[in-house]
Amino acid sequence: MGGGPPPARIESGCGCMCCGNLYTCCGSSVPVEEVDVVLIGAGSMSITVGLMLAQLNKNNKRYKIKCFERLDAVAKESTNGWNNAGTGHAALCEPNYTPFADSSEQSVNISKAVTVNENFQLSRQYWAHLVKEGLINDPNTFINVTPHITFGVGDQLDWAQKRYDALKDHALFEGIEHTTDHKKNEGVVPAYVQRATCG
Repeated sequence: MGGGPPPARIESGCGCMCCGNLYTCCGSSVPVEEVDVVLIGAGSMSITVGLMLAQLNKNNKRYKIKCFERLDAVAKESTNGWNNAGTGHAALCEPNYTPFADSSEQSVNISKAVTVNENFQLSRQYWAHLVKEGLINDPNTFINVTPHITFGVGDQLDWAQKRYDALKDHALFEGIEHTTDHKKNEGVVPAYVQRATCG
């Protein structure tokens, strides 16, 4: 991998990550360990980066990698399924990825949605590679297909139609549907329809 920054110095035992007098900042001398990579937080991002680095360097002397997590288990914060980062981000339903193209509001710009979706497909390819290499036994333990929906009311309906028109012919969004049929929506998201109807 060539040159790079000098190894990081890690103080173990006190949880301090000061950048100055690292080994004396707590008033007492503690062991200092030299490592090549420090990963802060044991979520999906840190573990993925750590694994990628280990794979890229497997033919040479392996990196010494340390991962630190402040919680009592891994993947409990941002990676948790109830939090946003715990979802596979493919830009299937997020409105902020498909804003109106300009102030005329005649069309929707899908470029960001396409970029996000393309990047997610790369992630899926990497996970498939890990399965093939035997580094992941069962991908269903961490990734599953889930239906997505963008629900609009009032003046959002025009935008939703234009969003659908812009996405429906793109290969990454094949199979996308759009409807204003209350009966059909009620079968999918009854609570949303009831609230929208009641105002």
